[in-house]
Amino acid sequence: PSGLTVEGLLDRCRQGESLRRLFWRPLCLGTLNTESHEASAFLFLQVLWQGFLKHPFSGRFALSTAGLSDVFPDPVRKVLEARGVRFLLRERILGLGPGRGRVRALETSKGRRTADLFILALPWDAASALLPGQPWAALQASPIVTAYLWFKKPVMNEPMAGLLGLPFDWVFDRGSLLGSGPGSGPLALVKSAAHDLAGKSPAVIAKTAARTLEQAFPHTVENPFRISVYKEPRATFRATPESDDLRPEAGTSRPNLFLAGAWTATGLPSTLEGAVRSGRRAAAAALESGS
Repeated sequence: PSGLTVEGLLDRCRQGESLRRLFWRPLCLGTLNTESHEASAFLFLQVLWQGFLKHPFSGRFALSTAGLSDVFPDPVRKVLEARGVRFLLRERILGLGPGRGRVRALETSKGRRTADLFILALPWDAASALLPGQPWAALQASPIVTAYLWFKKPVMNEPMAGLLGLPFDWVFDRGSLLGSGPGSGPLALVKSAAHDLAGKSPAVIAKTAARTLEQAFPHTVENPFRISVYKEPRATFRATPESDDLRPEAGTSRPNLFLAGAWTATGLPSTLEGAVRSGRRAAAAALESGS
């Protein structure tokens, strides 16, 4: 039903408190970047279907042994450049060309760029600045905070661990994950839907991260010799039931202008899978438009 939250769904399914605390809430937080009491049950059900039920092998868990840049963006860029695609880096879009019909050009920090078709693969706030007055401007942001801590000795034996009831949600041993061995790289602590933590100073977040590890691994007595903190205030949209009605389709009121991004109406939360689906839908809409 429209407006149903994940907690409401769990109530209907008569899920007990222990199961919610140990499984359902961490799964919801990790996939929707939204707490279960305000997260969309519709989107959560899509996660369960895609991630566990759609195929006999859907629930297989995999950990990447390479960084994200090595897995996806860098190889894709090489393929596209080999096919004649140009990347214009450090060039900010300032506005759409004049007129209310077809878009003739984009005004950028380095001049005017003309084309027959335009696909805006921008965050929703940036797209709203170019197309004011759109419902999706009401989408809210959900932050993610990550702290990297370096130690002289290994802290954990597993490549990752959940941190139930602690200020951060997960810890990843990047040395183990990337194949160089436990303790050879930093430990990455991640907090999703980090509305409170994101407002803290980097120094306070660093202390919170170190204290979290002390609680999770009491045998760790030495202090980290280096800590880096990264805050993403607008990491994803806040996946509430209200957001389901705000997310736009690929088409716009301008016949040759289309939208892409994990925040558009993909039927999925703000994930890589959702981003890929949005790109495919925007490309299909552009081709079908005949522009």
